Amino acid sequence: MTHVTPSWQQHAARSFCYALRFFSFLLLMLAAGRSQAACGVYPYMTFSDSCTFFNFKGAYFYDSSAGPAPSPSCLAYSWTFGDGSTATGANVSHTYASTGSYTVCLIIKNTCKGCSDTVCQTISTVCPTPCEHMPTGWRQVDSCSTIDFQGKDPSRPRTGPYKDPCLVYSWTFGDGYTAKGKNVRHEYAATGTYTVCMNVKDTCKGCDTTICKSVTVSCLSNCSGITKNWTFVDSCPTFYFEGGNPDASAGMDTRYRDSCLMYFWNFGDGSSGTGRRATHTYTRNGTYYASLRVWDTCRGCDTTIVKRITVSCLKSCDLPLGRSYIDSCNTVLFRGINDSMATPCIVRGWSFGDSTYSYGDEVVHTYADTGIYEV
Repeated sequence: MTHVTPSWQQHAARSFCYALRFFSFLLLMLAAGRSQAACGVYPYMTFSDSCTFFNFKGAYFYDSSAGPAPSPSCLAYSWTFGDGSTATGANVSHTYASTGSYTVCLIIKNTCKGCSDTVCQTISTVCPTPCEHMPTGWRQVDSCSTIDFQGKDPSRPRTGPYKDPCLVYSWTFGDGYTAKGKNVRHEYAATGTYTVCMNVKDTCKGCDTTICKSVTVSCLSNCSGITKNWTFVDSCPTFYFEGGNPDASAGMDTRYRDSCLMYFWNFGDGSSGTGRRATHTYTRNGTYYASLRVWDTCRGCDTTIVKRITVSCLKSCDLPLGRSYIDSCNTVLFRGINDSMATPCIVRGWSFGDSTYSYGDEVVHTYADTGIYEV
């Protein structure tokens, strides 16, 4: 026998099933709504780093549809740094023990409502090598055989105690000439291919790098043939300087030299001179970098040639060095050390380190205050 369920019973069962599903869905929606309304906080982080040391700052956006914004006193910030370390607070710092990639998470908890939101971000700790900042190249701007060489800046400029003056640029042009400076100009006397090298030293960090390139000169500029050399006769301590002749094959005979070329000397000790020939007497031993600048007034170009000169023939005076003293608290007797030279030839001047001065072989000085003074 077939059992038939009355239609009203079927309808009631179906309605109950639909109601149960709707009620379950409503509970889920209400639960989700309560969760969003409870926090509504969308955390985010910003950070700055110096190799393995990081400064983190926590912040958040708030969804106003979740209701009134939470009181700042209800919000608690906590961090995990991906290396097992944690911290609390909106702004925190952390130092990693080694380089690598780490997942940093910021958790903002509303302690008044018992909910929390989390945001995570992957960071990398990258430490530059000590000399990674060094310039990696140079460029050239040429006008035929006259070329401007321009050294590049550091690829990773430093801050703090590091400054660009720590970098020293020097050049070799492949034709026997050199120059110093970040940006230099050089004129080649003949066509050809030359190996140009820029050397950069970081005197602050002890780094050194050299970049070489091949430079081809296919034509000569208007200033080709200008004097590129000078000579000197060493009659120490007097030196006799003479500028070289221009290239006669370029049409520059002695008449052109004498009417168009001007010569300017720098003797390296603060003294200077003019003229194709110059004489200079040095007063102290030492190494000097003398230079000759030749200016072609007819074509409006110039060149500078630098050479090193060593002066070693001057005799020292063998002046007595040192002194002795006897002190009685703040009153001190200073006595110059005796020597074999005739006393009238020597005049001793004293500086007592307290802005007072005196003269004599023996002097007595009384200090007004206690302290350490350089005499």
